[in-house]
Amino acid sequence: MSIPVEGPFCHAEGKAELLRALAASRGYDLAASFAYSDSISDVPMLRAVGHTVVVNPEPELRELALTECWQLLDTGALPRVSRASPRDVARLAGRAAGSVVSSVRLPRVVPEA
Repeated sequence: MSIPVEGPFCHAEGKAELLRALAASRGYDLAASFAYSDSISDVPMLRAVGHTVVVNPEPELRELALTECWQLLDTGALPRVSRASPRDVARLAGRAAGSVVSSVRLPRVVPEA
């Protein structure tokens, strides 16, 4: 059984279209509004508002946020990486291994006299 879907698909530009329609119908000022995202697919929505905040962004969105001077919020100890990038995966694995190693306490060995 399938159910017909009305309106734009709520992804990428479709999300921005829905946001603009909602703002128009309710009298919201998008220039005074905030949008938060972690995904590059949300760029149309992020550009539709006056205050953009990217949270724990994907690498591609991080680069764009730095270029656009958008507010950037990282809440985790490890950065998000692109699974398609072997360099990113290796960098994350190295940082994760370093975290594990730094948290392991080995017993103190005292030489016998």
